[in-house]
Amino acid sequence: MVEIRDSTTAAVEPFACLQEHRERAQWTYVDGIGAPGKSKAVTRQALSVLVVDDNTPDVVLIRESLNENRLDHTITHCANGREALDILEKGQPHAYDVMILDLNMPKVGGLEVLAKLRKMPEMESLPVLVLTSSLAPDEQAQAMRLGADRFLRKPADLDRFLNDVGAAVRELTQSTRV
Repeated sequence: MVEIRDSTTAAVEPFACLQEHRERAQWTYVDGIGAPGKSKAVTRQALSVLVVDDNTPDVVLIRESLNENRLDHTITHCANGREALDILEKGQPHAYDVMILDLNMPKVGGLEVLAKLRKMPEMESLPVLVLTSSLAPDEQAQAMRLGADRFLRKPADLDRFLNDVGAAVRELTQSTRV
């Protein structure tokens, strides 16, 4: 199951390249679980993923990456850091299993979100994957100092993007899920 709680993302049509990728892989998705040529319905709690990124096409790619990696999920999308902080400050502790955070966004940037997030006692253990197109050499070190669990530059290659993002989310959530 994929749930996007953002009207701009829900309105985006799938990219042609993603459809081609699906056809090459020949995956069948049922409840977010896929296997080549097989369909298997599995009942389990979906990952709750908070995606903070101002680039809607990247959010679509993140969703597709989670599908490609057979991660049953729901996505809450925030288009800027201010929206994310509002949700986190008003939300319930442990409402999300993982946050995927871009660094360069309007209003409040990713590094500021990360710094404020780690000051919230109920959010200290939320795994954070920083996913950015930034090439600034000091941003990775700064993000890790502020409490990021993983840092990944957005791969330009579609296959690498779809594999690497989902694999990082799986790795971050394996140890925190029952």
